[in-house]
Amino acid sequence: MIISHSHKAVFIKTKKTAGTSIEVYMSDYMGPDDILTPVGAEEATEGHHPQNYRGLWNPLPEVLEIGGAGERWRRECGGPFKSIAQLGKTRKFYNHIPAYRVSKRVPKNLWQDYLVFTVERNPWDKALSQFYWKARRRTGYTFKQFIEEGDVGVNYPRYCHPKTGDILVDYIIYYHELNEGLGRVFEHLGIPYSGSLDVRAKTGTRKNRTPYQELFTGELSAYRGAIDALCAPEIELHGWDFDSGKASRKWQLG
Repeated sequence: MIISHSHKAVFIKTKKTAGTSIEVYMSDYMGPDDILTPVGAEEATEGHHPQNYRGLWNPLPEVLEIGGAGERWRRECGGPFKSIAQLGKTRKFYNHIPAYRVSKRVPKNLWQDYLVFTVERNPWDKALSQFYWKARRRTGYTFKQFIEEGDVGVNYPRYCHPKTGDILVDYIIYYHELNEGLGRVFEHLGIPYSGSLDVRAKTGTRKNRTPYQELFTGELSAYRGAIDALCAPEIELHGWDFDSGKASRKWQLG
């Protein structure tokens, strides 16, 4: 996650959407007071330099509200205990922190005035990416196990309200048009952009590059329904189309 005071922007990092690569790119344009959270040890990438993510805050408002959050939100983002645990570690901001928690830990005018953006990806392609990321160190790991575990890369809790389900970010870039979306955002923020990140963090874990459409109508067809069910809120929210991999929802910047 990034909070850039110098560019008045908040980047909410989701799963399997080039989030670390975006952080590395933006870090070159961050000021000394801007905030960048760490990544996991296995995700460590050259050029990623966390800063200013520690601090204290009043967890009570979010604890009270998260207590009524839905099961999927609690599973993906943690319940009230996580707020207390992070406070004990003085991790005011952390990797993959949901937009809701950020909104409660920054001044209200900052959340209203800054551009808050994120990236989302169609659920079938994202699930494959998540599977290969999890399988990289699990010998014999199968897609059946992956589905049974249920951690298929669901992202909407990271940018939606834990109780109402309302979208909390201002702009969502779709992964299938990542460079175009980043170009619009960076132009809005005044960050130079040549049309490519020129950095790809955590690449090489997905060994099978067969298009998801072929896999989920072929050898993985038995699991298509499970992905559809687990990701139903995202499919409805964005209008994801399986065949094209594109969303019908349109976003306007500014």
